Amino acid sequence: MNLSFARQLATVVFWILCGLVVFLPPRWATLAYLMLAQVDITGPDFESASMVGFANIIKIVVLPTLLYLRVRKTPSHEAQQPAFFKIWLLFVGYVAIASVWTQFHLQAFKMVGFLYAYTLLFLIFVRGWEAGWLNGKSFTRVAWVTIIVGTIQTYMLGDAFGSPGDEYSKLFTTFTGAQALAPFLLALLIFVYIYEERRFWKIITCMGLFVAIVLDGSRYVLGATALGFFIMVAGHLIIKRNKHVFRIVTATLLCTVLLGGVTLWAVIKYFPRSRINEVSEAVASPGGGGVEDVADFAWRLLMYQEVIHDLQNRKLGLLLVGSGTSSATVVRSRLDYWHDQDVSDANRVVHNEFLRSLYEWGFCGFTLLTVFVVAIFKNSLKIFFRTRSPGALACLAFFPALLFGLSIENVLVGSGAPDGVGYALIASCLAISQIGPQEETQRGETISA
Repeated sequence: MNLSFARQLATVVFWILCGLVVFLPPRWATLAYLMLAQVDITGPDFESASMVGFANIIKIVVLPTLLYLRVRKTPSHEAQQPAFFKIWLLFVGYVAIASVWTQFHLQAFKMVGFLYAYTLLFLIFVRGWEAGWLNGKSFTRVAWVTIIVGTIQTYMLGDAFGSPGDEYSKLFTTFTGAQALAPFLLALLIFVYIYEERRFWKIITCMGLFVAIVLDGSRYVLGATALGFFIMVAGHLIIKRNKHVFRIVTATLLCTVLLGGVTLWAVIKYFPRSRINEVSEAVASPGGGGVEDVADFAWRLLMYQEVIHDLQNRKLGLLLVGSGTSSATVVRSRLDYWHDQDVSDANRVVHNEFLRSLYEWGFCGFTLLTVFVVAIFKNSLKIFFRTRSPGALACLAFFPALLFGLSIENVLVGSGAPDGVGYALIASCLAISQIGPQEETQRGETISA
């Protein structure tokens, strides 16, 4: 199949979904945006550093703003926003201020736009949870549309958005990058497991999403899926006040390890060119030295070392406030001869948001980001053990993926992609859980037996 046809089809789908977000009632417009986030029509050759894509402005700024203005009419507890959201607003404010002393002003402007979109998506999804638009049935529908579209794009249209032409082709994905889709698939898996009350649809949808995650090839998300599954089962037993929690959790852990082993065997045998198999070969082969032999991870390690080297040689003032938003691109230029600061995306070079925050925003920005992440985890634990909230359990189950993503990916620029939508959904789910288990039960958001 001609890859250009797939991209042309993606463009058509993109504008259709834009129209649905604008004209459908808020309930369905919100679900349409979940699908829109999975369509990327800019392409790999887009010169991100020197221009702002019109389609990206529509998807990341215009449509979230319009959708938020539309959903504001629904009843809300917005005044009761959690502490972690207030910390987030402080972080966004500091990133905007740090744009003043950077030399990459266009890229810094785009970075603020990404964070602005995260903020609006969080508020939109909070309204969606409160209004009952986001529930088990809606996530099941989105999951199956995603699986069907992904199957068509990957195996019928030539996988133009996976990894066309490279060693690891046929990565399962929709009209977006495979790595960006994986966290969204995991978020859907968690929501369907927790909120879908129809047992049949829960089982087959979770199985379908798990297979999609394996075929997607994201290694950190697959590991996070195993941890998340264990957390969900343990949390489910606690909510049900099962007397045999320890015995069942132990059995679940063993089953998780067994399932992981079977999955790894299947991937090695039937998908020998997958990225998951690349890791297993690097670790298990006699001449392999470990995960540092994996090409993309080795590159990340070099980037981390160079960033740390720069930080060690900085003066106190620069360590405190940072070198400015999007300034880490200069580090990449020293490592990669082909990296052009005038063309490449300066916001996707470090692949570790903690290191990036320390480099670009100094100790101030690093502290705000770290406190934000800690606050999410602390709130999740506190709310879950106090109220047995399914929303808090969902956040706990997804937290390993969030932590892994912040440590090895560029999460902060993902608001216009499915991974960012997944993060915003999880955060909004945690926020809405603070209104108490009685309100959650009235909306039908309880774990089915």
